[in-house]
Amino acid sequence: MSLERLAILGGPPAFDPPVPLYEAPRPDAESLLPRIASALSSGVLTKGPAVSAFEASLAEATGAAHAVATSSGLSALTIVLQALRLEGEVVVPAYLFPPVAQALLSVGLTPRPADIDRDSWNLDPAVAEAAIGPRTSAILAVHTSGFPAPAPALESLAARRRVSLVFDAAHALGARIGERCVGTFGVAEVFSFTPSKLVSSGEGGAVTTADGRLAAEIEAGRNYGRSRGGDWTGRGLSARLPEVSALVARDALGRLDEEIARRARVAKAYQDALAGVPGIRFQLALRGTSPVFRDVSICVDPAEFGVGRDALRAVLATDGVETGAYFFPALPDLPLARRFNVRDNATTGSGAAFPIARAVAAHVMNLPIGAGVEAETARAIASLITTAQSESARLAARFRTVSAPRLPAPGAP
Repeated sequence: MSLERLAILGGPPAFDPPVPLYEAPRPDAESLLPRIASALSSGVLTKGPAVSAFEASLAEATGAAHAVATSSGLSALTIVLQALRLEGEVVVPAYLFPPVAQALLSVGLTPRPADIDRDSWNLDPAVAEAAIGPRTSAILAVHTSGFPAPAPALESLAARRRVSLVFDAAHALGARIGERCVGTFGVAEVFSFTPSKLVSSGEGGAVTTADGRLAAEIEAGRNYGRSRGGDWTGRGLSARLPEVSALVARDALGRLDEEIARRARVAKAYQDALAGVPGIRFQLALRGTSPVFRDVSICVDPAEFGVGRDALRAVLATDGVETGAYFFPALPDLPLARRFNVRDNATTGSGAAFPIARAVAAHVMNLPIGAGVEAETARAIASLITTAQSESARLAARFRTVSAPRLPAPGAP
């Protein structure tokens, strides 16, 4: 590994092979494979005991009364929206994963973006309240990058304004707000188990809720809308989690605390090594919350750092470091926003619509935190960033005269 000279300025790549942005924790194959073989031999590949066991483990881990597993986080969210029989508008953060808005549109709901908190990058309750109108039926908040949203304040708001409250908890399994775990807030919380998450089954999702009636409807919803009694609700998808996926997910869930601790070590290494570097600002947890670091995210201020986020990503890419820029652009600037009317009166009073969400989206960069990354790797990557800042004048001149290396298209978060 060479950290003495940036590769873009003539040095050898610091990492070969490159460091991926995300890498799923490795399953315990020795203990898992016999269970998979048993499931395959049984002939029960779906709607079997492995799914039920995983749901019980997830409910226990989160403290939720009910957990219902699904084929993906997106299908889980769609089924929840259908089961709640929502109509009209749903207030959402203006900084979020685009498929969340796509799910709303797919069931005939209109996203109503509201700006985010400057530090945690989560939905700001005061701005969310200003965005509530006569057609609002729900608030859909996100625990962004594993950093819990201000759930108690949003619960109070939802109760006062008589709207439903749902959380996209895809990033936040294991996070806490006070003494409560994420998974126990709002009417329902939705999880995802793709490879970038702390618990992965390859693909998969789940819903947690305290409402037994809602849980039963979600269970029917994942099975085309057919209840256990054979009734058809008219609302549902084909969204069952396979038995093998449930076995993988339950195995990963058993090592969640270990993964949370590893990511916390990596995050601290980045934070300590980059403290005081001009133009670098980290996402911060709200008081009383404990994040789980699905991402380690920074904002790069080009005026202070010397070059912008995209230039820094290109620099790191030549040194074998994959980074992300999630979620860019902000929701109001996505092409799909043409499908609904983005109202600019949901502002922070600055006169510009969604100033914080747009600024974060334009400057955010996600640093590697996958299973192969430890504190030593994080410190080495931070050293590259520090060197880039010290060489920012040369880099800025280079990017004015030489095309930046093309970055691969980012994968889905």
